[in-house]
Amino acid sequence: MQTGRGTLKRAHLDKFCYLKAWLKKILKPKILTYAQVKLENILAVSYPWEVKKIISNLELVLEEMQQEAWSKGLEKGKSEGKLEVARNLLLLLAEKR
Repeated sequence: MQTGRGTLKRAHLDKFCYLKAWLKKILKPKILTYAQVKLENILAVSYPWEVKKIISNLELVLEEMQQEAWSKGLEKGKSEGKLEVARNLLLLLAEKR
């Protein structure tokens, strides 16, 4: 994204609108609902000369979404690990009877 920044800064407003529509069409189906709202807000108030700001804001939203996914995965892994330990203990107790 960063490499096209200069070109986008000089883009005519009509072409920039096409880019915004394309970003929405490509990114929205792939991101979480709260991130979709943030994407809409970022693109709704942006202009070609603010490309650096747009890119920075999009990066922040994607990083936040990635961090949340990682945290949820970690939490799920811990919970599944506890269930596995409990299951193994029950199996061990059943064998001793």
